[in-house]
Amino acid sequence: MASQCFRYKDKELKVPTVSIDGDLFVMLEDVQHKFGRHILGFTLDGEPLSFMRDLKLFWLEPKRIRAHVDQIIDCDECENDVDDDIRTDIRRIIDTTQKTLDNTTLLIAKADAILRQAYELAEFTMPRLFIILPDDQSRFNPANLFNQSYRLFFLCECDKEHHLAFHEGYEINRPCEFLIRYGPYIRNMLKVVSTGSLMGTVFVQQLNNIAPQISVPNILMDNNFWHKFQAQIHVIDNALGDVMKDDAPNSIGAFGKQYLEGVDLREVKNFLKKVDDRQTWGNLYRSTNSDGAVRWLCIHHYESLYSDKKLNQHKREFRKLGGHVQFDVATIEANELKNIDEMVNILGKGLFVLELTLKECKIRESTFDNLLSILERNVYIQTFQLKNVTVSKSVGRPKSHSNIIAKLEKLLTHATQLTITYEVHIFDQTRIDMNAFENSLKNTKARLILHIYTQPALYLNRESDKMKCNCQPLLETFLKASEATTPIILSVNNPKASQFSLITNLQLRLK
Repeated sequence: MASQCFRYKDKELKVPTVSIDGDLFVMLEDVQHKFGRHILGFTLDGEPLSFMRDLKLFWLEPKRIRAHVDQIIDCDECENDVDDDIRTDIRRIIDTTQKTLDNTTLLIAKADAILRQAYELAEFTMPRLFIILPDDQSRFNPANLFNQSYRLFFLCECDKEHHLAFHEGYEINRPCEFLIRYGPYIRNMLKVVSTGSLMGTVFVQQLNNIAPQISVPNILMDNNFWHKFQAQIHVIDNALGDVMKDDAPNSIGAFGKQYLEGVDLREVKNFLKKVDDRQTWGNLYRSTNSDGAVRWLCIHHYESLYSDKKLNQHKREFRKLGGHVQFDVATIEANELKNIDEMVNILGKGLFVLELTLKECKIRESTFDNLLSILERNVYIQTFQLKNVTVSKSVGRPKSHSNIIAKLEKLLTHATQLTITYEVHIFDQTRIDMNAFENSLKNTKARLILHIYTQPALYLNRESDKMKCNCQPLLETFLKASEATTPIILSVNNPKASQFSLITNLQLRLK
């Protein structure tokens, strides 16, 4: 088979030819297979070679040139950098287009949520979920359904815990007209309730334990009410079913509302006795989801919903300032004065944690006092740790260990649930500070744990050692004060420290 020699830079390769009607041609794809996709044209003796065309001057496919087997054809390329730029631009356009589509989708979703929210806020000005029960079960006669007295109970619309609103219910005016208009809808609601999806007395009793500040009507705390509840549901359901039959006298099936919204929903209030001026609707609160849907919630679920949102917001702000929050543990480490002020303020706003640690921090005395007052009021934080923390005024020397410990002791008298760990590097302090620190130990509470860090010079028998002179008296006081009640953890770098374990409340941590 004949072949054509091609040259690209210093490289020469032969490419097989193709015979068509007795003439020899070379396909562009075959050349690109040898040299690369960037080969897009050819020259012979400096003159460009044209691709073959049909009678209408369109390029023949696949693209081809006439062979010149006795000569060498040079390959022309599209510069790689230009090609790469084109690819980069195309990729950037694709990415931008995708981001635009994503943002457009997000904007459409937000717009839908806003429109839905605006619509539902206008339409659902009162709760849409309610049931009715006989006002006097002992006198209720299903055969005389329209001449009985009833009480309407709104439902909390929490996703997972539907329950009766914390309200004694509303007496209904004109029960006959009310049942004719809303009977089918009420029956649908009764079917939902009768399936067992409604939270009853168990939820109310649990709520009374976890949130005693929420006022629950006596009727909902009455076990007799809940014992009769399902029976009342079935009685009303069956009675409504009978009068909704098409062949029943005075059938309400053709007139009643299956679903409620807008005017039909708002007119429910015209049938209720003693609606308060503020229209609290069974002590329910209107809220909106992220998708714009309106729900009416009891105070317990309403506060839980917004407290979760606020908690997540506090966590994001705390982390943005350099703090660490993992589960219920918060840590402030190696932060300067300004950030600590802001993080302490976030703790005061309601960042829920059980354990708080300050590590390698510099903190103003005013901020430290503010933090202690927050801890005094906070009943959730159980553990407060200070590790190598420096407390000082805006100017001047840092506060002594004894001064800080005195503040912590005062805090413990009020925050009875709190345990404090204070880490002390005694070799960094003067003898005066250590003497004051020694005196503070005698009155320290048992829930204040002191970590005492020393260095090996403390245990070397060298009278000229300045560190030994400063620290030895304090250590001896620790070891001899058997009446001390403070748990002391002594961390040293010398195994010889074991000889000092003379009292039961001294724990040695050997490094």
